[in-house]
Amino acid sequence: MPANCSFDDDTTATDNVDFMVGWFEKYPNFKGNDLYLSGESYGGIYIPMLALGIVEYNNKQTDATKKLNLKGMMVGNGCTNWDYDCNPATIEIGYGRAMYSNQLYNTIMDNNCSNNDAEFAATQHLQSEVCAKACDEMETSITHYDFYNMYKYAAIDTNNSCAAESSHKALWRQPYRKQRERK
Repeated sequence: MPANCSFDDDTTATDNVDFMVGWFEKYPNFKGNDLYLSGESYGGIYIPMLALGIVEYNNKQTDATKKLNLKGMMVGNGCTNWDYDCNPATIEIGYGRAMYSNQLYNTIMDNNCSNNDAEFAATQHLQSEVCAKACDEMETSITHYDFYNMYKYAAIDTNNSCAAESSHKALWRQPYRKQRERK
């Protein structure tokens, strides 16, 4: 990768607008249709930024036929800000659904740990040793669950390969309510 390359939410939005413009140029028969954007999870970041990019693109167009026909957007269960609703939610949801122990939760809370830094290698050095260990243990515990539907049985790939051919080796987990009752 060239040294001057950088990728972030802004460049992703720009790339997505460029793609949308190019797609509608290639398939002009769709240009008159209403355009609705939708997404979930990190779409809470991508979709509003893409919508803004389309609005800014449209505002620059003097030829109305070049404008994209954006009518609306929707985001379901969206992450809108890592610091407020993504990483703190992981700690609280995981604990509230008995995905890890009371002792581990107390360690995280007593030490004011945040798994914000645990997810990004560039900032891991900002965590205390206690928090790094606690967040690693929490992440290990919660990876055994389907975070999108913890009430449903979840298949766990025991080989960590995520390959379709290993699905026959999956273990079927009980919903968290059953596991909580056994503890």
